[in-house]
Amino acid sequence: MSRTNLLLLVSLITLNFCYSQIKTDSTDVSELVKVNNLLFMKKDLDIVTFRNGDTIPEAKTKKDWKKCNKLMKPAWCYSIDKENKICGKVYNWYAVNDSRKIAPEGYHVATFDEMVELIAFAKSKRYKNNFDFNRAPNRSSKGKYILGESTKGYWTSTFFDTNYSRCIYITLLDSKFGSSTMVCEIREGLFIKCVKD
Repeated sequence: MSRTNLLLLVSLITLNFCYSQIKTDSTDVSELVKVNNLLFMKKDLDIVTFRNGDTIPEAKTKKDWKKCNKLMKPAWCYSIDKENKICGKVYNWYAVNDSRKIAPEGYHVATFDEMVELIAFAKSKRYKNNFDFNRAPNRSSKGKYILGESTKGYWTSTFFDTNYSRCIYITLLDSKFGSSTMVCEIREGLFIKCVKD
């Protein structure tokens, strides 16, 4: 095999490996929706590594979830509804607040004010379907799934105190679309929205 063909083969293998890595962390950063002066990712965050490539531990069981929280370690798990359907990934606050950054390069976890702006925009424009807003369970600090019969909870990057952080719950009841702002225990598992820097 010639040197040129060998270099081409190595390049193709490397490209294929990189593509596979990108697909593993499946958040599509190409799907953006403009909200006033902000660009939000349309889909909820769906990754298993921090920005530097370090793995975010998956908490597969209640015991795993409680252990990560007790040790104040980042964790993610699948959001699973009562029909055993996977509805995406939820993360604890330790993952949101980790110095290695959970948002992809060029993005950040939405602040409380940015999420309030997103919700107001979605309500006024009837754009709830543009933002992956659907009913989905969150995870409690004890590892139980909080069934989202009509709600879905989102972290914001806005810190509240040592045990709580600011979060937003959206409410979807038939054609009605609402929201409530609150503080959530940092050991809960909620969804994440990202905004372009």
